[in-house]
Amino acid sequence: MRYFVHIPRSLGYLMFLATTVACLFAGCGEEDVPFVVDEDEIRRYLSETEEGRDLYRRSSLIADEPYSVPYDDEATYEDLVDSVRRAIYFDISGDKKLKDFGPYVTRDAEVEIEDNFHIRTVRTTADSTSEERRALKVRRYAYFLKLGSDAQAYSGWVLSGYNGGTPEYPANLTVIREDGASSFPGDGTDYDVFRYVTYDTSYVSNPQGGTDRIITPVAGFSSHRYVKLSEIENISGDSILVFRGTDIPNKSFYQLLCGETKSGFTQQRMARPDSATYLDTLRPPDPNRRLWNVVMLREFRRIFIPDGIPPDTMVVQESNWCVPYRVPQ
Repeated sequence: MRYFVHIPRSLGYLMFLATTVACLFAGCGEEDVPFVVDEDEIRRYLSETEEGRDLYRRSSLIADEPYSVPYDDEATYEDLVDSVRRAIYFDISGDKKLKDFGPYVTRDAEVEIEDNFHIRTVRTTADSTSEERRALKVRRYAYFLKLGSDAQAYSGWVLSGYNGGTPEYPANLTVIREDGASSFPGDGTDYDVFRYVTYDTSYVSNPQGGTDRIITPVAGFSSHRYVKLSEIENISGDSILVFRGTDIPNKSFYQLLCGETKSGFTQQRMARPDSATYLDTLRPPDPNRRLWNVVMLREFRRIFIPDGIPPDTMVVQESNWCVPYRVPQ
């Protein structure tokens, strides 16, 4: 005996539609077509390439080496990093004419790398130990150009400009090789914006009753200032770097210099030979295991609270930035 099931036409259509949608999601035996996500490719570039890992590293930035603070000579301080969380923000352009990189480069990306360090600052005296927990943001910026096709490594994206963050206030910092062979600003004042041109299209009516297309060039600039990677200063391993900050305001409380040296990673309070000057030296590792290296500056400023009641009459705010240099291999 045979049984027949009657399926209404509307229900049959729904079953066909459901099968079709399922086929689309499952692929129905067809090969997957790779889809390039520019943000993912740039993330991989930052974590895999030598310049990405070194210039935007999270380690060897804040040391647990003890340091002292002005007017608190009986105590030493240590910064202990409990964890670091990274956030990356992208601004990827469409087609444009990049005037600083030749006529054939038409896409760029500005990337903000924000590392949030969760720190315990431990204050130790002969009698007691106390600690303060706080968060420290370290912001750096990367300028990428798309120099190749999607089939090339990292879909053709190449790191082309660096910004290690800029001081909240003018630092007037100069980095000098002790032998006097070279010097360069250590506060980003030599960085510059990159120029580009985009084209706006509009349509206007003409006397013949048709429309004319009008293309208008529009000049623009990058959101941040950068140094080209090709222009980062070369520092040989046997050099001694002198960091000199001048015209320092009274509200600047103290400044820490953090970097890799011949004897290991260090964080030291910069000397202040007079109220308007910071001065310190750093001898880079020799041999240096990195092609690209950075020194981080941490400046602390006293901000007085209006109508504050002692001892809460001021707060200390930190500004930090990274100074890059390149080590010839």
